[in-house]
Amino acid sequence: MGKRKKTRGSESESASLPEGLLVAREGPAFRLRTADGRVLRALVRSRILKRFGPVVVGDRVRYQELPGEEAVVEEVLPRSSYLPHPPVANVDQVLVVVSLVEPDLDEWFLNRVLVASEAFGLEARIVLNKVDLVSPDEVAAFQNRYEKLVGYGVLPASARTGEGLSELEKLLEGKISVLAGPSGVGKSALLNRLIPGASLKTGEVSEKTGRGRHTTTWVELLPFRDGWVADTPGFSRLDLGAWMEPEELESYMPDFQRFLPCAFRDCTHTHEPGCAIREALERGELDAFRYRFFFVLREELEKAREWRRKKR
Repeated sequence: MGKRKKTRGSESESASLPEGLLVAREGPAFRLRTADGRVLRALVRSRILKRFGPVVVGDRVRYQELPGEEAVVEEVLPRSSYLPHPPVANVDQVLVVVSLVEPDLDEWFLNRVLVASEAFGLEARIVLNKVDLVSPDEVAAFQNRYEKLVGYGVLPASARTGEGLSELEKLLEGKISVLAGPSGVGKSALLNRLIPGASLKTGEVSEKTGRGRHTTTWVELLPFRDGWVADTPGFSRLDLGAWMEPEELESYMPDFQRFLPCAFRDCTHTHEPGCAIREALERGELDAFRYRFFFVLREELEKAREWRRKKR
């Protein structure tokens, strides 16, 4: 799911060329970071696009350097992972940034990103920002729910006070990480604290809607301690129905997987006797929101499949 098949490129005649990383896109060209830290403007040969398909930020490539700090991409190396929207390759982990207030917690967003991370084979962790604005009891309640019942680590943090930043630095070190979250939760503010000089615009929360205003409109990999960090606009609009079938959903929910299988192979988790999911819910071992979320998202996936069938 979400992983690009390996191509013949690694066996091509360009194997002797230097390797680089595409760290940003600028129209038809990319910014390419070389092994020695230089940045070149790089174009991709049309034959590469025909053979490999779209080339995206995060792709590791072999290139031929040209005069004037320019280069041409001769080969795209096999990917370890791929996120389609916004397109980023070779991601190691997703850090989902949320807040309890300013703006209020959007659990639908959070859980869609968690499912997407599972579907694309990426490790996910939750960064709870703006903890300075709520009580310790509220932070602990959220952390207990998602760590004990749902199964994801939660890092309390505050871009304003610096709480949790040292732990966040350790999480980012040596990896390609995606920061995903609704506007206004402080993704860019956290990155500005971690990466001085990044000068990422921070979003204000609208008093009228309580939601953040979008401030980032492109994907760029920022270097950080032998790793890279991407602020990814548009992750919240990922069309899960284009990437998974309704029957696959429970396999991307680790809290459901703890209790499966049910007594019946085709259990709908609604009324059947011997349903392990409902029994776990009744015992308080499965989160009630996640249970409701499962049915809402499964209905969305079913509608998406029906729409695809009608288009054929």
